[in-house]
Amino acid sequence: MNGFNHKRGGCWAVAALLLLMANCTENPFGGESDISTKTTVSGRVILLNSSSSEGVYVWLEGLNVGVFTGPNGDFQLHLPSPSSQPGGGFTGSANLYFYMANFQPDSTRLVLRSGEFLYSQGELNENGELLHPRTLTKLLTVSTALRPSAIPTSYDSTLETIVTLQVLALQVELLAYGAGSNFLTLAEVQKINTAEAWVGSLYSGFLQIDTTFFSGTYVFTTSYLLDPYFLTPGDYLVMPYIWVKQEHLPRGLIHSLGAAYEKFDLNYVNIPFQREGGRLTVTAD
Repeated sequence: MNGFNHKRGGCWAVAALLLLMANCTENPFGGESDISTKTTVSGRVILLNSSSSEGVYVWLEGLNVGVFTGPNGDFQLHLPSPSSQPGGGFTGSANLYFYMANFQPDSTRLVLRSGEFLYSQGELNENGELLHPRTLTKLLTVSTALRPSAIPTSYDSTLETIVTLQVLALQVELLAYGAGSNFLTLAEVQKINTAEAWVGSLYSGFLQIDTTFFSGTYVFTTSYLLDPYFLTPGDYLVMPYIWVKQEHLPRGLIHSLGAAYEKFDLNYVNIPFQREGGRLTVTAD
């Protein structure tokens, strides 16, 4: 009789242990998502009046981390480890900005605790995804035509740029460099489709001009004198140097891209800006 009770007691002990192990696989604090790391936020940005939503800069103020959207406007931003954040793990709210230089920027406020996002709060769902796509409205269209558009490396004459600005908003404030009545006399040239990192500048006037443009179309023609062998063979993008002034845009966002806001800087090429045209081909002699 005693042996029978001992075996039955052992069976009950094993069953209790299995039940305890099963219960331990569940999170006692409210579901599996609560014990996962919440250091990622994702979503989508849509550029209105544009054929592509790629290249929008998504930047988290306070923690100074950013990422660019992919071809469909999708993004996924990762936080640094809590130990490398301010205070050993940021707690509080921070603005997430969406920036393309010639579009109206947008932002949303996110909440963090101990270096992680609080999911299912504000604009985030339980998976850390924005509830709705963010849409940016275009303020300005910039189109550049070149004459000539192809030159040999020994070319020692003028390169003419015809820049058309179409202001789509009621008004925009633009900062550029000019001379006399010409608002655009400074351009940057970047070599593309190559591993070679090369950026240079062209200028025929270097006076900083801050002007408000109202809705409409404006055309500026500038001639630059090129030195022979200034450019090696390859394809280049000629970009008129224009800042679209954004009153409520944090300076830290621009600085995070390595550029100096509202002053001449070769790192201006890092600023996301949707342009049309401006392609120059340089061939060997």
